[in-house]
Amino acid sequence: MNTLTIGCVILLVVYFIGSEMAKRYLYRSFEVSFMSERYDECIHLLDGVPMRILFPRFNLFFMRMNVCMAKAEMSDVDYMIDRLLTAHFTRAQRRAVISRALVFFEQSGCAERAAAMRREQEKLDIADKSKQR
Repeated sequence: MNTLTIGCVILLVVYFIGSEMAKRYLYRSFEVSFMSERYDECIHLLDGVPMRILFPRFNLFFMRMNVCMAKAEMSDVDYMIDRLLTAHFTRAQRRAVISRALVFFEQSGCAERAAAMRREQEKLDIADKSKQR
């Protein structure tokens, strides 16, 4: 093996290890901020370039939705749920959003929004049953 190949391999290993360490650090920072109810700091972290580079788009949206739910900002919650439901994510991710939104709306006493989430859940159930046949 020549030195260029060895150098490239070392650089790749360092890159992957570094990115994983950065991802864990950022997630831990987000988690500590969220548990300490410093929601503006959470939003600031989510808007940062490192988070946008290292985390999948669905995870960023889902974390932002959870922050909005914790802040009880209904207009932001509705916006994030709409974005998550209209984006092209997997069926399992869509189901996670719907179930999280359903629990939130039921706890906050929004009966018509909870009913809308139940209808979305039923649509997914029907689609799953038709695919199994």
